[in-house]
Amino acid sequence: MREVLIIIPAYNEESRIETVLTKYCDHFQNWGKIVVCDGTDSTLSIVRKISLLNFEEGLGKGAL
Repeated sequence: MREVLIIIPAYNEESRIETVLTKYCDHFQNWGKIVVCDGTDSTLSIVRKISLLNFEEGLGKGAL
């Protein structure tokens, strides 16, 4: 069986990241999920319990 990993780039997504992650977690229960935060809002605190990479220096959404 192949393992699937979903990588979600998040740039200042605090207004919608919780809803998106909840839906992804419900729909893709057995898949790995990584949220890559690169913004200045509270997105990081919302997804703290999810595996994530946090870049201290902004790279821009396209670089993720």
